[in-house]
Amino acid sequence: MGWNQTFLFLAFAATAASSLVGSGTSLQLNGIDYFVSPFSQGKVTNGSVAINTRQNQLGFVPATVIAGDLYTESTLQSLFLNWSTVDDVWQPAFLETIFVFNFAKLTNKNHNYHDGVSSSVFPLQVTHKIPSGPYFLNVHTGEVHPAYRLYDDFAGAFTQSLLQRPDGRFQTLSAQVPAAASITIGVPSRLYFTKTEAKPLAGVRIGVKDIFSLAGVKKGCGNRAWYHLYPVANSTGTAMQNLIDKGAIIVGVQKTSQFANGETPTADWVDYHSPFNPRGDGYQDPATSSAGAGSSIASYEWLDLAVGSDTGGSIRGPATVQGIFGNRPSHGLVSLDNVMPLSPKLDTPGFLARDPCLWNAANAALYRDKYTFFGHQAPRYPKKLYLLDFPAGNTSHAPILQNFVTKLAKFLDTSPTNIDLNKEWERTRPTSAGDQSLAQLLNTTYAAIISKDQAKLVREPFYRDYAAVHDGRLPFVNPVPLARWTWGDSQPSSLLSDAVRNKTLFMDWFNGNILPPSSDPLTCSSGLLLHVNGSADFVSRNRYINPPVPPFGFSNSQISLFAETPDSVFPLGQVPVFSSITNNTEYLPVTIDVVAAKGFQLQRDWARLRAILAPALYVDYTKIGKEKWDAMSADDFMAMVSNDDFLGDPCVKTQHLIGATYWERVSESKVIGHHQLRAAHQVYTSPDLKTVKLRGHSHATNEHYYVKSNGVWKFAGLKPEVRWNEYKFEEVFKGSYTQSEKHS
Repeated sequence: MGWNQTFLFLAFAATAASSLVGSGTSLQLNGIDYFVSPFSQGKVTNGSVAINTRQNQLGFVPATVIAGDLYTESTLQSLFLNWSTVDDVWQPAFLETIFVFNFAKLTNKNHNYHDGVSSSVFPLQVTHKIPSGPYFLNVHTGEVHPAYRLYDDFAGAFTQSLLQRPDGRFQTLSAQVPAAASITIGVPSRLYFTKTEAKPLAGVRIGVKDIFSLAGVKKGCGNRAWYHLYPVANSTGTAMQNLIDKGAIIVGVQKTSQFANGETPTADWVDYHSPFNPRGDGYQDPATSSAGAGSSIASYEWLDLAVGSDTGGSIRGPATVQGIFGNRPSHGLVSLDNVMPLSPKLDTPGFLARDPCLWNAANAALYRDKYTFFGHQAPRYPKKLYLLDFPAGNTSHAPILQNFVTKLAKFLDTSPTNIDLNKEWERTRPTSAGDQSLAQLLNTTYAAIISKDQAKLVREPFYRDYAAVHDGRLPFVNPVPLARWTWGDSQPSSLLSDAVRNKTLFMDWFNGNILPPSSDPLTCSSGLLLHVNGSADFVSRNRYINPPVPPFGFSNSQISLFAETPDSVFPLGQVPVFSSITNNTEYLPVTIDVVAAKGFQLQRDWARLRAILAPALYVDYTKIGKEKWDAMSADDFMAMVSNDDFLGDPCVKTQHLIGATYWERVSESKVIGHHQLRAAHQVYTSPDLKTVKLRGHSHATNEHYYVKSNGVWKFAGLKPEVRWNEYKFEEVFKGSYTQSEKHS
């Protein structure tokens, strides 16, 4: 008693310099652990009703709110039965106290809606709508607080449990259930949320890889020194905000291998322990770098989606070994601001999922107007189906793969064709590639790009910031990123430009010869390419492995990252494999990768162009066979340049190389850019971009006009001054070869 009195005195004496802030409360109801949010959802009673319940802890009692009036006394029991099946947070114990919106509908204010639970029903006295569902009622204030069910992260997939605040920021969800070296994640009731056209992800629970910034949250990037060095993020990046705006509920931050580099458990994972893969015997490599994302989706039914990133396979690898859906989209679909980079030239965000319908909705939310979904249209499916390096028929997973191929070919009304990428390259490779094979051309491409880019963008500022507050010391870095950075340091600076050149060579070749985009907006891809990224075999985490080396070589999984095409993983089934760990037969997943052409709508991003245009533009195209407009509207300009007879022609490819630039300031709100320019154009006979019809190049000095409109600089027109031409430049912008023939 004396100690308590002293404590109270000291606490009172210190109140002038301290504050006491509630961060929530943990309770247990019928053996289930809950977290009571510190944020009130609203007041349900003004205190005029007497709440008599045997369930009262710390002033909280379980309660149920029924906000709508689409019910009758006879339908309430079926409503609660449905809640038990669709929501893992609500349970019958919340029925002891019920608040209903239309109280007059009920004749019996005391009822047993569930065996063993006696319910007291009260009117819902609120001026604003409180969502239906389970709450904890504060008997002193009459306010209800959202209920979060607490789960043990037994797979070790998360680094932080998060609570979304009413102001849009995040804070740590401070709760812990009994567990062995794992954290606790809280999830809100699904009953609070209703999906709408504006909020298609309402209530969808999402975990986020620990490289994405979230307002109010510290980021770690898989490195302890990084986590402790930097403060909480002030803002949420565009990609994650897209999901939040569509209703997603972010419940936690998930483990990444360090700085999103590929690491192998267990030796490579030094700062943090690798998440567990639940497949097989439970001791298999979860693959990286989105290891926590893959592990969580494969392990937890209470989690709906996980956001990862894919630079060299960081989503597709975890999806493959854990038998779930995963996608690497076309490169550049959404801004990656406030995201730690491995290399901006290759980084993409994507999902790991169990439900393909939810996966589709999430893609639409993340990529917005750059994502094409044919759910409400009749698509024309591609007729080319390529099989790349499929396993031999005597392997355990071959029958499952072949069954899928047979069904897909029937659905597409086509026949599959085996393709040898190396032979196709040798037959059609660009002359600038010389005699190099694909393996020679791309052997160091990936290693060069990620090591050079990440050393500059991540390591250098990290080392500098760390040294500034730690007396010049270096922070600890895991073996894999350290080995990659060290190798990159030993290479000449020209290695990066050579690697980018080789990537571009491959991209142009693959997108022009193997999977060109379709000009048909209801097809998009001229074909599909299937390959297998895993062998349905054990890769155990209890192995001793060799020291890390840079990621040299070229594999089929790198096609999409070099060609910037989408590559998605689809789970197909499982096969039995004997485990030396359990001394028993276990099952491993079988998946397939589907590569499509880089979306046709992505080749020319009209939406971004329209957004930067001034209301009126001065356009002088007299030097390229067109007219001059003194005040062309932005809409007319878009209609002209996107027309099939101009830049919208899928048979025309062009690249503009800008040389010296001189900026002329006309006024505070107008600037002219004088640009030296070489513009190369190539016209093909068809959108498959296989046969060249003609070429036409020009050298010019262009005038580009910029004006400030409502405080924002906008593009206000151009005047190409062509100095001289090569080949048939005058025939380039007259429509494709087919269209020209039709009009002649």
